[in-house]
Amino acid sequence: MALILIPPLIFLKTLHPELIKSVCIEVIVAGLFLVWLCMSIERRYLSYPSNPLNLSNPPNPPIRKTPMDIPLLLFLLAAALSTVFSRYPKLSLISLLQLSSYILIFFLVVNFADDKKKRDNMLKAMMILAFITCIYSFMIYAGFDWTVTWRENRLASTFANSNFFAAFLIMALPVAFHLYFRKQKTVRSSIYLIYLLIIALILNNLLCTFSRSAWIGCIISLFFIAVADHRHIWTQRSKLAMMIILLASFSALVFAKNVNLCPLYPSSSGATSEAIMAKAEQSFTYGNDSSYRYYTPTMKDFEYYQIKDLAGEMGLNESVPYLSIHLDPARKLHYITALDIFSDNLVSGTGIGTYGFMLPDYVPSKTPLNIYYSPETVHTHNEFLQIMAEMGLPGLITFLWVMLVFFYASFSMMISLGKKAGKKENGYSEKRSLIIALVAGIIALLIQNIFTVSMRYPSVTIFFWVFLGMVFASEDSARERAKKLKNKPDQKKWLRVLLVSAIILGLAFFVYAGSRVLLSDLYTSYPVNEYGLRKAIALNPYNMDPYLSLAVKAKQDGRPDIVIESMKMLNRTFPDYFAVNYVLGLTYCQTGDYVNAISELNKVKNKRLVEKWLIFAAYRKQNNIPPEQAINATIYING
Repeated sequence: MALILIPPLIFLKTLHPELIKSVCIEVIVAGLFLVWLCMSIERRYLSYPSNPLNLSNPPNPPIRKTPMDIPLLLFLLAAALSTVFSRYPKLSLISLLQLSSYILIFFLVVNFADDKKKRDNMLKAMMILAFITCIYSFMIYAGFDWTVTWRENRLASTFANSNFFAAFLIMALPVAFHLYFRKQKTVRSSIYLIYLLIIALILNNLLCTFSRSAWIGCIISLFFIAVADHRHIWTQRSKLAMMIILLASFSALVFAKNVNLCPLYPSSSGATSEAIMAKAEQSFTYGNDSSYRYYTPTMKDFEYYQIKDLAGEMGLNESVPYLSIHLDPARKLHYITALDIFSDNLVSGTGIGTYGFMLPDYVPSKTPLNIYYSPETVHTHNEFLQIMAEMGLPGLITFLWVMLVFFYASFSMMISLGKKAGKKENGYSEKRSLIIALVAGIIALLIQNIFTVSMRYPSVTIFFWVFLGMVFASEDSARERAKKLKNKPDQKKWLRVLLVSAIILGLAFFVYAGSRVLLSDLYTSYPVNEYGLRKAIALNPYNMDPYLSLAVKAKQDGRPDIVIESMKMLNRTFPDYFAVNYVLGLTYCQTGDYVNAISELNKVKNKRLVEKWLIFAAYRKQNNIPPEQAINATIYING
């Protein structure tokens, strides 16, 4: 319950809200793992019971085995391999630990949610979360927004990013359908009306996220439910009629001429359909607009202001292409770049969590810096391509294996449960209906992630792994598993004490490290001053933002020495990262040290047109070449 409800509802405004959520999730998972392990040792979960067939007093279940175990461990091994050969090993190690904690969620759910009551509580917690986050969106319409928002005209609720919020909604919708169509114990029970309301809220919020990939995933997942569970749905005719009325009314409002269900999104005539068409036309473009709010202004400040100042000082023409950001479609650019990175790193990839740091070395030279200001959050807009680029072929193959095993096992369970239910129940069983809903949620998420990477966002990732685990947790009960057990001796007492002590120490270290990460982020955010930024760097050297923020503040205060110092500190943590050489080159130009400026700018591996112009300008300034005698910059650089 805590894992489902707490992380998505964190309202703290910070530069990276997902960082806070990620640390929160990892602390909860570590705590749950400790509790589960202690219970396992105390109640002999780690050993088989002495009398497995004593069904009058069923034994405590051991660690459960699933068909997913080997594929998941191999996927984790592929991530570890990419970490060993990573371009930024320490950064990849952090991402590997995060992935390990997420995979651990799967095993915890498999072993914890092994009875109907626990699974129901988890599903209801998800519905409570869906209701709260959808209601909060209406508060945003009223002007009450206390969270960091990616775009002001697209609903994001407490998820910071509209695509991530949409990912949660398309996973919550099949669960809401399952609970709505579930057979009630009493005829007069009207709790299904609450789920009908939640479905209506989810549909409205999903529309207003304007996440086109989520819309596609949602439609396909609902079609899957209609096909796989049609016999049961047809028996609930009164509920089906109400659902049809709801969907028809919603569709009518969407296509009404003067009705805008999403007032935050611009529409000349106030029609939702017009806003949808306008959004559809932005496919495979940057879609940049004035409402965009960057998490960090750091690299943007250097790109927009410092180059402009230098261009004026050096007599460069104002037509130098350093402001345009509509040169290439963003998704197309990332797809091509990811494939280029993959082709150069087939076996191990560049390291898990490093795509944003490798991007500047591969993007076309005419592309501006805007698309990679925050390398920790930059992605390929395609989960499968990102796995290929960061983890190579082993990562892609093992991930596809995980998904293949999941779908094969899920469909096998659905067929088996349908046969057991027989003709009397029209093939219906509550367990089968739940599995269909969970599989539909996974299908929707995978389809959406062909165009984004919401699976990497902490508040979405937890539901991905919870759904995977819940499918196998519902496979059989503790009593059914007891029939398959064999004798095994108890664990020794000293081993129990040693294991628990190791876990406690590990958890304490993790809480300590997590607190330093959180404090670093807070020092970077509130307030932004030199002391706080230096403190943030000391607490977490792997957070790039305080280095860049310190450089920007020093630039604003006219202190180039601090800019140079902050970039050199960044270079010690992230060697060979383009921002170091790029910003140092700009700063040396500003201070008149053109020799060092040319040296630093020449270290940029994949020179864009901006770097070429700056090198030429520094060369011209250094040699006192009058503007009227200046040669073409491109000819000079290439010559």
